[in-house]
Amino acid sequence: MLLKYSFQKVLNIIERPIIVLLYHRVADIGFDPQLLSVSINNFREQLLFIKNNYEIFRFEDDYVKRNQPAIIITFDDGYADNYQNALPILEELEIPATFFITTGMIDSDREFWWDDLERLILIPLELPPKIELEIKGEQHIWDLSINNSNITDKAWNVLSKYEPSFR
Repeated sequence: MLLKYSFQKVLNIIERPIIVLLYHRVADIGFDPQLLSVSINNFREQLLFIKNNYEIFRFEDDYVKRNQPAIIITFDDGYADNYQNALPILEELEIPATFFITTGMIDSDREFWWDDLERLILIPLELPPKIELEIKGEQHIWDLSINNSNITDKAWNVLSKYEPSFR
């Protein structure tokens, strides 16, 4: 393992790596079990650190002409807070970023299906007696009447080693 680490360290000095940072959300939200969000202040601090310590490239730039390890900043999915919170900070600090937008949700008041699922499973609220979903033509039914507890653990996230509740 030490040999592998040493080789990688030498390779990074020779080749000057490009690190792609992928953000999903920049927002001050209280409950983030998927760990998709960074707070607005933390985002600003991260960008200031990056700007002071790395070359920052656009996704489409020529990476050959770099003098040190470089950073590329990207955003996935196109949450509204990318525009409302992240973009003003990026513009103020004159830092380029690439936004990958899920175009099917533009001009829609709907959220992504995974956000609906997160809310259904992890946020304390009264559940229906059963959930029925058709997935690839196959009907799936979950009976929730057995334990319709609305108690969840707000400290739980995807890295936790335990189940937060029956849900």
